[in-house]
Order: sequence, then structure tokens, then C-alpha cells
Amino acid sequence: MTPFRLHGQHSATNEIAARVDNDRFGFNATDRYYSNGITLKWNRTMATGELLKNKGVEKALLILSLQHKIYTPSEITFYDKQRHDRPYASTLTVTGGLRLFVPDNQYLQADLTIGASGPMALGQKLQEWWHRQIDVFKPRGWENQIVNSPVINLHLQFSRQWLDTKFLDLISNSALNLGTILTNIKQGGVVRIGNLLPLNLSIYSGGNLENGPVATKTEIYLQIGGAIEYVHYNGLIEGNWIGSESPHTRETIRWVYHGEYGIYLSAWKINAGFSYHALSREVRDGTKHQYASLKLGFRF
Repeated sequence: MTPFRLHGQHSATNEIAARVDNDRFGFNATDRYYSNGITLKWNRTMATGELLKNKGVEKALLILSLQHKIYTPSEITFYDKQRHDRPYASTLTVTGGLRLFVPDNQYLQADLTIGASGPMALGQKLQEWWHRQIDVFKPRGWENQIVNSPVINLHLQFSRQWLDTKFLDLISNSALNLGTILTNIKQGGVVRIGNLLPLNLSIYSGGNLENGPVATKTEIYLQIGGAIEYVHYNGLIEGNWIGSESPHTRETIRWVYHGEYGIYLSAWKINAGFSYHALSREVRDGTKHQYASLKLGFRF
């Protein structure tokens, strides 16, 4: 595919990026369930070497990130845990990963996440501090949050670009999570419309990093996606299985449906995006959920 604009020759082997998730950013602003998330990420393209090239690997990316996430019930004005349709919970984690691009616009991703859930993840302190800054009442019930427990999770994903045109494509994503905080399988697909690049050069996959000077290509597109997820275990709802028992847990819905709509831009050395996420019920006796994400990255 031919990009519609060039900005000259640049060498961008690294990217630093930030992502903020918040349910207040959505079209129907709420304050419940996945309430807030902050991710700081560093991506770097790696020399593949003869061994990987012989295995068909065209490009390899190293991914390191720091994440903090907060989960709350739909009603945070009650002390009574029986009126909370989801437990309070938070996680503080570090993720290291590898993304391998192979022929026919496909890539494999493997991530290992380690960290902690519970009070040591500082979700209660951060949310209470933020509510003081914006002069909103203190959330009630954090004393019944999911208790301290280690987070050790493996994420595996295979993605493929099935339709490859200049203005329209279709990407499938097959994922598996195994670990102390989440065990699930997820199958989804994404349609992109706009000025597109192949997966190994696209903002979608982080592939717009190169080992040497290349012509910087502009990419902008709308994205519509959906996925179905089978949840075997969610420790932030059902309670941890390592450590002492959590004082408040709920029953997980096994089948969860995801929808995603977004717009993304890669120009010069900037990556940017906004996406809206809608989920069906994750918790028995709960309700559907939505949140939005803002992303900004700089390549160098």
C-alpha cells in the first residue's frame, strides 16, 4: 500500500507512550467497574539476526510497560458490601513482552505480567486522593477490597491481516491469558477504514518502528472491532486464590462480549489514538460497562 504523504527520512527504533483509560471519558459517562487505568510503555525494535530470519521472522519488537488499574462497584456511596455489585480492586504491574512479525501480515505476541493486587497496589489511596482534588465525596467500601495477592499472568496472541487494501482491511486476533489474576480465551476481529499500512508498518501493531532510516509514512484510520471472551477465572471479581480470603467477592459471567470504536493517527514521530470500549455484563447481578482510552506516543 502506498501512503499518501512522506515526511522525509527518519530513524525511529524506540517509542515511549502513555495510555489513560477512564469510564468518565465515554459517551455515557459513569463511574463503575473498570474505573481508571494508566499505562506507561516503551517499545523498541530489535535486530532479528540470521537465526530469527531463518525462522521467517521479519521484525521483532521488545515491549516494556508499567500499569496501574482501579476497579469499583457501580455504587460507591455505600459502606455495606452487600450493596456493591463488584468488589473494589486494583493492580500495580510490570509487563515485558515480545512481538514477532512473520510473512503474510501476521504477528505473534507473548507478554509476561508480574506485580500485585490489593492494598499494596495503592488503588484506594490514589482514588481517595483524586476525589479530594476534584472535591468529590470519598468512595466508601475500600476496606472490603480484594486482598494483597501476587499477579503473575501470561498473555499470548496471534493476529493476522486477512484483507489488505489501501483503504480497508480486516484483522483477526486470537488471545489466551493464563495466571493468578485472569484465565480466559478471546477471539475478535477489527475492520479498519482509512489510509492504511501493512501490519508490520502500522500503528495498530506498533510496527512503525524500524532499525534504520526509513521514509516516515502517515497513517490515519477509523477502527471498528468486536470480540467474544470466555472467562475461566477473574481474580478481581471472584477473589484471589493466593493469600488470605478476600472479604467480598462476586460471581463472574463466563461469556463476555466486547465492542470497540476508535480513530488512530501516525504522523512524523507521533502516534495518537482515541477509542471507545463497550462490554456486556462481567459480573452476575451487574450491568454492562463502557470506558474510553486516550493514547499518545513519541518515536525516536
